Amino acid sequence: MRPGHPSPRFARLRLALAAAVALAWAAPARAAEFYAGKTIHLYIGYSPGGGYDLYSRLLARHIGAHLPGQPAVIPQNMPGGGGLTVAGYMTSIAPRDGTALAMAASGVAIEQVLDVRAGNYDASKFGWIGMLTKTGAVPILYTWRTSPSRTLDDLRKRETIIGATAGGNTEYMPRVLNRTAGTKFRIVSGYPGTNEIQLAVERGEVEGGTTIWSELKERHADWLRDGTINPLLVIAGERIPELPDTPTVIEAGLTPEDRDVLRLLALGELSRSVFTTPDTPPERVGELRRAFDATVADPRFQADAKSSLLYYDAMPGVEVQDIVKSIVGAASETTRRAAEARR
Repeated sequence: MRPGHPSPRFARLRLALAAAVALAWAAPARAAEFYAGKTIHLYIGYSPGGGYDLYSRLLARHIGAHLPGQPAVIPQNMPGGGGLTVAGYMTSIAPRDGTALAMAASGVAIEQVLDVRAGNYDASKFGWIGMLTKTGAVPILYTWRTSPSRTLDDLRKRETIIGATAGGNTEYMPRVLNRTAGTKFRIVSGYPGTNEIQLAVERGEVEGGTTIWSELKERHADWLRDGTINPLLVIAGERIPELPDTPTVIEAGLTPEDRDVLRLLALGELSRSVFTTPDTPPERVGELRRAFDATVADPRFQADAKSSLLYYDAMPGVEVQDIVKSIVGAASETTRRAAEARR
């Protein structure tokens, strides 16, 4: 080798580095070329005016600015099937090119494995882009200050009358707890929503109910401060930092098998999560995930969320994808017991 000339090995490394740099520059260019002038539809699994609608429209107002080519993002309501109709649409009809996003029912993965209403989609095949409310939408099971049931032990010793909607976790989770944690809930079902349950609690019709943590914290902070309610159980995989003494439903399980059932159901709440269609090119899934992360970090998005009174604490899409895989891949015996406990 002559002095001043690179070795063949160094020359190969230099060529490889140059190729990698070229690819790094080319990927955003290709994405910008694809998205420029395009319209992304964000399908919402519920009717206008509810929480899912508000969060979807908040995201739609900002995420396009963080995508290459800055495409327009149009929210479109597609209610039906308890929020699951849109999952079937994303599987069978929506384009698989990164121009379709959706926010469906929080139980989109758990409903699939429990074979309750699903069957026309596979949640693990969706490209999960991110979750807007990791802990904000966590359900809290509580009793009113006049109820003698103030701890998990109390729930196991006496019948506690609790309000619930017809269907959903406000109804099935107390039933599951009766069968896996030894509680003695008497469920009064049929209330239209959590607001009506709260009114029933205040009137003394029932002793407690289930509400969303962010709504409790933002709309009824005085209840927490003054001891008006007793937060009894967190329907999630981890305790909430602001409620360090309130156990999760998983901790309430009587046996390891019971705790597996409760863990599966608690992790199944993918509240306000966004996904794209199966078989979307991986590089576009990556672009959508990067745009989601950049959006929730954007001061303009944060100011818009604050002015809209929408609490958020986001989870990246990669983490959501892992949760969905763990739900869909849960042991068959656990899913069988979970389905039985919900009935």
